[in-house]
Amino acid sequence: MAQSQVDSQRNAVLQARQEVQSLQNSLDALPYNTEVLQAQLEIAEAEVAAQELNLERTRISLPFDARIASQSVETDQYVGLNTSLFSAQTIDKVLVNAQFALPQMRLLSKGFDLPAEQADIFLEEGTDTETLMSRLGLEARVSLVGNDARVSWEAKVERISNNLDPASRTVGVIVSVDRPYEQVEPGLKPL
Repeated sequence: MAQSQVDSQRNAVLQARQEVQSLQNSLDALPYNTEVLQAQLEIAEAEVAAQELNLERTRISLPFDARIASQSVETDQYVGLNTSLFSAQTIDKVLVNAQFALPQMRLLSKGFDLPAEQADIFLEEGTDTETLMSRLGLEARVSLVGNDARVSWEAKVERISNNLDPASRTVGVIVSVDRPYEQVEPGLKPL
């Protein structure tokens, strides 16, 4: 037999022994791999149990009466921690930002019913906005655009915006309607 054939057969035997040794090592490591996989399975099962418990404890509630303005999720959709689900608006009070052009605001301010000797109220520290607005004699009524006057709500002047809108050159007067849903008349007074 030629030396090359002997070398070839010797290499084949060495490769077969390496393969047998590799399979034996895998077989020897199998119990340890099984233990590792079993431990990973137990950890995953414990995590599932914890998440199911969290799900049972999950309650979504609002600290005030409200209506849902928009929602950010769908039914049965997974949401992570601290994800916004919806936005809600209180139904106790509605704020309306009425915008007045500068000439209209000048006319409005000329009509303030405040004697000159009481003008120092603007400078007094601690004067609340309600007292200030009542001394100015400001009253408000909110109505829907495009509807007749019977669709309106009594409102209270909350404050006057402290800056001028540079785009529209208007000043905001913020008014509020208390409990607007109590005054709803379906078909007549929507909100």
